[in-house]
Amino acid sequence: MAIPDKRFSLWVLAWPIFIELFLQFLLGAADTLMVSRISDDAVAVVGFSNQLFHALTTLFITVASGAGILIAQKLGSRKSEDARTIAIMAVNVSAVIGIALSIILYMMPGEIAALLQLPEHLLPLAETYISIVGGGMVLIALMSALSTSIRNTGNTKGPIYTAIGMNVVHVFLNYAFIFGAFGFPKWGLMGVAVSTVVCRLLATIVLFIMFMGSFERTIGWRDLNVFNRKLFGDVLRIGWPLGVNMSCWVFDFTSICKPFQCPSDRRNGHAFSGDGYRLRITLYRSLHGWPGTSSTLLCTPS
Repeated sequence: MAIPDKRFSLWVLAWPIFIELFLQFLLGAADTLMVSRISDDAVAVVGFSNQLFHALTTLFITVASGAGILIAQKLGSRKSEDARTIAIMAVNVSAVIGIALSIILYMMPGEIAALLQLPEHLLPLAETYISIVGGGMVLIALMSALSTSIRNTGNTKGPIYTAIGMNVVHVFLNYAFIFGAFGFPKWGLMGVAVSTVVCRLLATIVLFIMFMGSFERTIGWRDLNVFNRKLFGDVLRIGWPLGVNMSCWVFDFTSICKPFQCPSDRRNGHAFSGDGYRLRITLYRSLHGWPGTSSTLLCTPS
């Protein structure tokens, strides 16, 4: 598919990115609000687990952000094939990292929760939630790489429509699994975890279809084994400072929230810190759409 050659204003490019990033992080907020109908323990587990998952996404940001900047640069210099190669490598590398994390989280959820000092009475719920949602980390990795690649070709609306649909499906499935509505089984927190993975899987499929037609030469299945060591080195060179920056934000707020997880009310402390953590990271990622838009606009051919 040919990339449209037209001018975009900063606002036209920025608002879809802003909303898309915000909607992606609303998945965790929807979980927190809806599992409050199950128990306070479930809220604490979701809040704690989301801190863990958001911290792990910094690994994907390193690749996706570096690739996104280079894709815009290559398209701006009329090097569409290089941009296409970078996008494919970003998806492949993100998938490998995501699969590795998924295996670890699925196989050792209890050990990870205990290592991070989750209260013992919450461990059974944490094992269920972390194993299911953490087992789907590969989907988060793919969504990050796919949506970044698509956005940096100038198509900012495709990912936002996907994010809206993902949230609608997520809320519907959460309601169905929590209350056993519409003939669904009443699975409680396990149902919420399954809902999260299912809606992310559907979003990944939609984004992948968009991705395959985002460049001048359509991406086929045989093209997915493309790798260029020099271009990948450029991705890491640009991406690692962004990953370190995001890691500092994660460490900063995790440290701030730690004192609130006091022994006298550890359950509510985990719920509070999880909500506050998610709010701050959501705002940070949403506002990050402005500089991301600027790089796309500056590098897109006029």
